[in-house]
Amino acid sequence: MSVLDGPQSFDICLDYGKDGEHYVDSLLAHLWGCESCEVKTDRRCLETGNIFIEYEAWSNRTARYEPSGIATSTAHLWAFVLSDTGVVFIFPTEKLRWLARMAWRDEGRRREQGLPPNPTRGVVISLAQLVQKSGEMSWE
Repeated sequence: MSVLDGPQSFDICLDYGKDGEHYVDSLLAHLWGCESCEVKTDRRCLETGNIFIEYEAWSNRTARYEPSGIATSTAHLWAFVLSDTGVVFIFPTEKLRWLARMAWRDEGRRREQGLPPNPTRGVVISLAQLVQKSGEMSWE
């Protein structure tokens, strides 16, 4: 059983994600003085070769999936901390939102993940495609 399989999985993931946030915040403060950056720490990316970009999250209040993640972000930048490597990919939010929309069109890239009570839906994009497609304006 993984440490992420128990009821404390949300707290463990939250703490792990916060470590990534502090790391990126310190980088951004020194590099760009950017005040708004959404930070995601992906511990499976090295295993899968993909990052997950969230579009929707389950709402217990409405008992349905609601827009979240890249669909609602007001941050200027998005950063992905790749596991425990110290490697960070930083994207302008609008560019990443465009890449995620292109991926969403391919149903094979859609994923549902997370454990109750916090399941999410989104897309997976390979690290190679993120780098390659970030300079393009078409997915093909």
